[in-house]
Amino acid sequence: VLYDAACASGAQAHNFTWARMPSSSLRPFERGDMFHMDCYGALAGYFWDFGRTRVAGDVPTAQQRGLIEASIEVVDAVCAVIRPGISASEVYEAGARAIGESAFIASIPTEERDTEGFPAVGHGIGLGWEAPWLTPADHTILVPGMTLAVETLIGHPSMGGGFFEENGVVTTDGFEVLTTAQRTWW
Repeated sequence: VLYDAACASGAQAHNFTWARMPSSSLRPFERGDMFHMDCYGALAGYFWDFGRTRVAGDVPTAQQRGLIEASIEVVDAVCAVIRPGISASEVYEAGARAIGESAFIASIPTEERDTEGFPAVGHGIGLGWEAPWLTPADHTILVPGMTLAVETLIGHPSMGGGFFEENGVVTTDGFEVLTTAQRTWW
């Protein structure tokens, strides 16, 4: 069951959602509009929560492609460090490092970056959105069997926003991504 889908497109694609939930607009998509959607719902009472970004017409500009690829790279870097024994705050730090090491993100002046919205790189999922919260303040130690949504939004008001989110489970030796949705459309 899909409960809602937080989304933004066009000139507001650098925002997580525009302007409230449920998000809606009568404006038709235009070729080249970035569109991202955070999809969540439940199956047998357990939440899923993933997100993707696409460009209307499937021909992104170099900047749009850079935003999308940078968001995927950050999420992949976060997923790569998740394992039993690591704390939620250490996972957050891996995301912050990945953002700091991204050549594309570094090409955007800090004062022009727009990553408003969710102040984390993910959270637990189960019977809802739940702990652990992948933030600097959450020191929960991850253990096998925990299910997590790992996410980021990299945005710029004149370029748009690349949002990406994966779901997975902490295994005995790492993190298994369970999301099977297509990652890009080029």
